[in-house]
Amino acid sequence: MTPPHCGACALDAPLDARFCSRCGAPFNIAAPEHAPTGPAYLDAWRGFRVNYPTGWQVLHPPIAGVAFDAPEGAAFVELSFAAAASPEDLLEARLRRFGPHETRALPAASPDEAALLFRHGPVEGQLRARVQRGQGALWLVQQPQGGAHDLTAVLQGFVGSLRPLSPVARHAWQEPAQGGLHAVIPAGWQVDSAIVVRNGGPQPILRVQRDESTWLVADPQLQVFVDAPPSAGGFWNQAAQLLGGGSEPRLPFGNNGLAPLLHEVLLPRWQGELPGCRLLSWENFGQRDRGEARVQLADGGLRVFGLQGVPLPSGFDGVSRWMGGIVSCYAGTAAALAEHEATLRVVLASVSMDRGWQGRQQAAFQHSMEQQAQQHQQQMRQQSNLHNQRMHDIQAFGDANTQLHNARKQAHDLQFQSGQQSSAASDRMQHDSINTIREREDYIDTRSGQVYDVAAGSERVWSDGQGHLFGGSWSIQPPADWHELKPWRPA
Repeated sequence: MTPPHCGACALDAPLDARFCSRCGAPFNIAAPEHAPTGPAYLDAWRGFRVNYPTGWQVLHPPIAGVAFDAPEGAAFVELSFAAAASPEDLLEARLRRFGPHETRALPAASPDEAALLFRHGPVEGQLRARVQRGQGALWLVQQPQGGAHDLTAVLQGFVGSLRPLSPVARHAWQEPAQGGLHAVIPAGWQVDSAIVVRNGGPQPILRVQRDESTWLVADPQLQVFVDAPPSAGGFWNQAAQLLGGGSEPRLPFGNNGLAPLLHEVLLPRWQGELPGCRLLSWENFGQRDRGEARVQLADGGLRVFGLQGVPLPSGFDGVSRWMGGIVSCYAGTAAALAEHEATLRVVLASVSMDRGWQGRQQAAFQHSMEQQAQQHQQQMRQQSNLHNQRMHDIQAFGDANTQLHNARKQAHDLQFQSGQQSSAASDRMQHDSINTIREREDYIDTRSGQVYDVAAGSERVWSDGQGHLFGGSWSIQPPADWHELKPWRPA
């Protein structure tokens, strides 16, 4: 008997292996008693095909796998792949996402399998896991408690229809210009890339194309919004304008997540750019900051847009802002996506920034910021020096004006003093002239400083200190309590 051989990674496995221990692709699955008749879901990347009931919807939650939803949400099936040490570990990892729950173990068909029944909230279901050589597959089937579906039969139908396929060949790719992006690309698919400037920095973008109608693009195009309702007269709109947020459009980023971005901004834009398109579905699987919009074009083609939102730190104005928009898109006809959608999604999931390139860009940005800071500091020093020089010039000009003012004041004071002296001399001359005409003389009492105007002709003048004066010759001897006045001749 020929041992299983993985078409994805060329790994030979033991005879009892049913999944590749390296990549998780299934090898051999026993044929069911009744061949499934529903439509098939193909995962050419992981290498399997599974049938699902007619009327059920294929979903793509954020897992490595696929999910199926019954009409009106009556039942839900999920197939996911992950690395695990044991099937019990795989079950436990999935149960941790439930929150409070009840479980009951079910018998397993082999040591590499584990199964259980669970109940959490209003939901009941089954989990079945298989792990071989570190790689595992997990089935989940659930429905509202008391639902009409036989979950065991539903799960058996899915598991029984699982068929291995030859996975597509692929190769690792790195952006050739600067090494900014990594991805895993299917063999034969065309790759184009570029480095563009977005939001003030370099941004690598990627386009992978199988043919003209089947392609994907990883090209983030984000826009800044004020986290406020868009109504022009609303309170939040007015508050954002008052607080300085008047330049960015307003769009809430609350419990509804990216739904307002989709319905109020992007969908009207797509309907203008792609006339006749319509929104088929919007899924975010409970994630506030991510989601996918599936759009049908007028010619029947499909496009799936990946949306993302990121809250921004509050600025100095206190306005709450966030950045959101399209981060990816893939397209194809309905038939092409039925065959290649899983591959397109895995390629998008494999796209990652090169850490070395990111480090170089961050270092360049930091260097640029330091240069700008140095230039700013130099400009500030120059402005400070110019300001100080200007203040020094103003101070010197003020000092010169003060000196000139003081000189003028001193000259004025000298002129004033000279005028006073001239006026005093003139007054004295006039006084002397009047005394000469009137034959009067001035005597001063040195004790009191009082000046007296007395008749001329006396050789000596005495005072009793009581206002009485007496004039006479040198031979007169006045009483002892009288004292002599002195002739007064002011300078």
